[in-house]
Amino acid sequence: MRKMEKWLTIRNHPDYEVNNLGDVRNKKTNRILKPQLNRTDGYYRVALNGKRYYVHRLVADAFFDGDHDKIDVNHIDGNRLNNKLSNLEWCTRKENIRHAYINGLKYPTVVRVVRCKFCIHRNEDDFCASRPDDFFCSDGERR
Repeated sequence: MRKMEKWLTIRNHPDYEVNNLGDVRNKKTNRILKPQLNRTDGYYRVALNGKRYYVHRLVADAFFDGDHDKIDVNHIDGNRLNNKLSNLEWCTRKENIRHAYINGLKYPTVVRVVRCKFCIHRNEDDFCASRPDDFFCSDGERR
């Protein structure tokens, strides 16, 4: 168990749990699910019982009180791949759009997601340069 890791059962999916670091695992097998990147919007998803769910919503639903089906989950640092609880907050759609606009994030346009080996800042950005070729960058575009 990693430092400060806390697991909670996912509502309506008692065989799965999510932690505050953004991991989802099967309780029966104790295996962490590998999230799949949704190329349309740049968010991670996992399949639970044949249905896909956004990881950031699973984390927020498990750790924040109440039913928030009609509220957005904001990634505070603007990184759609950072699903740690400390990076998530509930907000209205208006607040989410405002946050994206103020921080210069791409919203609501569709994000082009490409492998880092093709991204425009592969040679200028240490983060992308250090990623393996099969890693996807939600801010990249083909050259």
